[in-house]
Amino acid sequence: MYQDQLRVIFALSIMACSGAGCARNVPISPSAVSQLLMTHLAQHCSEQSISIRAGVVGAIKAQHALSWFNDRILADRGFRQVSVSSGSSDRHGELSYQDKGTTFDVAWRQIDLPGIDTRDRLTVRACIFVPSKIEIIDSAYDNDGINGRVLFRERTRLSLFGQRIHDAGFLNSSDLLEDFEYVAELHKDDSGQWIIRSLNAK
Repeated sequence: MYQDQLRVIFALSIMACSGAGCARNVPISPSAVSQLLMTHLAQHCSEQSISIRAGVVGAIKAQHALSWFNDRILADRGFRQVSVSSGSSDRHGELSYQDKGTTFDVAWRQIDLPGIDTRDRLTVRACIFVPSKIEIIDSAYDNDGINGRVLFRERTRLSLFGQRIHDAGFLNSSDLLEDFEYVAELHKDDSGQWIIRSLNAK
């Protein structure tokens, strides 16, 4: 439905400028739009929760997950510890890391009860998938040159943390990459900067 609406708007824009001497004006380049959308989607990525529980995967795999997280993530200087707290039976905290210029966060919790392996658990909440490419399908801009609509496709990839957790064997490969289509409403503000007013999935 969004695609049909956008094509109608696009067609009306062409009809309005069909007279002599009227050229279609594109106030922002497709590459600039792609970069704007890429940055926005990365900064507003959808977080996923992954929980590895001994009662589901077995005590050995849960212990392996806890050891892996401590040795390969918490001990990695590429992941900055924002906060960490400990209780009698659990630890939890937040990490941040850089991935191609964007800062991402990871919230985590560990339950490791001595002598009760069946209660071991590692839970993380993070952006597992992030945008890898933006494909512009169609676009239309108002005559005022400060408002526009863009139909585009987002191709995704594993984030740095998502790749780590996948390589460690804790992410089901069948749950991997998807493509999504959106319609973005663009606006050029008083300072001349283009911003995204709204973003709607098709």
